Amino acid sequence: MLNLLGVFIGGGCGAVVRAWITDFCNQRLRQTIPVATLLVNLIGSLCIGIFAHIAIDNGSLYALFIIGFLGGLTTFSTLMYELTQMLHQQQWLKWFAYSALQYGLCFIACFIGYFWI
Repeated sequence: MLNLLGVFIGGGCGAVVRAWITDFCNQRLRQTIPVATLLVNLIGSLCIGIFAHIAIDNGSLYALFIIGFLGGLTTFSTLMYELTQMLHQQQWLKWFAYSALQYGLCFIACFIGYFWI
């Protein structure tokens, strides 16, 4: 039960941080791609790489931070929606570039977090 509470609290906090980053990016940056989604996914990928390497053995801490906070922070469903919108609008190059950035950079961020930090 304590783990579920950790997921609940961590997920809420992660979602609030994601909303703050999204608002910040939308108000201050001229965007050709959804920068906020890329940014939260990069941060989340780096953090999960770091914490997976550390191998958190504490189930409650794992539930709070990795499943909860990072799960609330990162957003696969928003990424899929954005990519679908790009395809619907026939923005093929933008779709390809954004897909490559998301999957390529997030993999690199996780790799760096796991092996180098």
